[in-house]
Amino acid sequence: MKNDIIIRNGKLIFPERGEILKGDLRVKGEKIKEIIPSGKKMEYRGKKKVIEAEGFYVSPGFLDLQVNGGAGVDFLDPRASGVRKFSDLWASHGTTSFLATIITNPIELMNESMRAIQSFDINNCLGFHVEGPFISNEKRGAHDENYIKPYSKKSFERLTEEVKESIEVHTFAPEVAKTPELIRDLSSIHSVPSIGHTDASYAECLKALGEGAKGFTHLYNAMKGFHHRVPGCVGAALDSEAYFGLVVDGHHVHPAGVRLATRAEALDRVCLITDAISASGMPPGKHTLGDRSIFVEEDVARLPDGTIAGSVLTMDKAVKNTSEFTSLNLLEVVKMATLNPANFIGVGENKGTLKQGTDADLTVFDDQIRVEYTILGGEIAYERDGG
Repeated sequence: MKNDIIIRNGKLIFPERGEILKGDLRVKGEKIKEIIPSGKKMEYRGKKKVIEAEGFYVSPGFLDLQVNGGAGVDFLDPRASGVRKFSDLWASHGTTSFLATIITNPIELMNESMRAIQSFDINNCLGFHVEGPFISNEKRGAHDENYIKPYSKKSFERLTEEVKESIEVHTFAPEVAKTPELIRDLSSIHSVPSIGHTDASYAECLKALGEGAKGFTHLYNAMKGFHHRVPGCVGAALDSEAYFGLVVDGHHVHPAGVRLATRAEALDRVCLITDAISASGMPPGKHTLGDRSIFVEEDVARLPDGTIAGSVLTMDKAVKNTSEFTSLNLLEVVKMATLNPANFIGVGENKGTLKQGTDADLTVFDDQIRVEYTILGGEIAYERDGG
């Protein structure tokens, strides 16, 4: 319902201010119109939808920087109806913005998939996270080694043809790509360079950051790990000021690894992500990631050889897991699912915050992080009791 929406008596989460305050919030059109602290009167004249949020939290909508699909949909083989089904599924879990992730495949297929999704005009898809093909074969994870390649200008132009303005993040391996050239090309299309699927050393990663890389894709996973004498890519991520994604499903990263990555000095840099695949929201069994078979059992997605291949995680579950695995308060965890990812891709002025005039992308949830309502662009996209 896109009209005048009043959310009344909610516990409002302000990641940008570091506060949780009780009050009312008004949505008008596609924007947050007004925020009234508890004790002050909000006018209710006219026809408005009123959401009683007593006992519930009201947060900026979650922003998922890395998701390969869900609801049986793989973004490498998109159909308009399927992508909309996925969009609805993600909204039901509080996610109001996502980057459709396109993993290493033939460059023509990667480009065709992005052009198709771009044409569907899905309002909570902010664009694309292109993961590969300029990555490390040694750290390829579930990426098909047949399509991994070194960087070239020609390949980059074919990959980005007609979708340049929609590629928000690009994952690459510094030791494979011609890093300064690639980063210049990514800068020219306003895409954020992110280090991942890499066997690069600590020094190589810091050099790439100095040349303009801004973050690390799924910290710990598919990168050179930490050793006290050889800190590796993980050491570079934790020892820098760069952003990094974290898959908190209890399988990709041990809870101790989550705690180490979310120390106080990193709270402004951690971005919770799902890295979910088509199997998310579907029964266990056989599924696909690109042209590869994936098997899901006990909430873990794996290739036939046992390699973890994405996840079946959702953002509300990522928030809940992070709260349970760490001693962080809810405000700190929500910031990792809202403002931090918004700032990483440069949309923090309009998303990831509760401020007058910002986008009306909101999620309302209870103490168990069960989503009650999701508001997307001023419309109620999900209502738990109303279907």
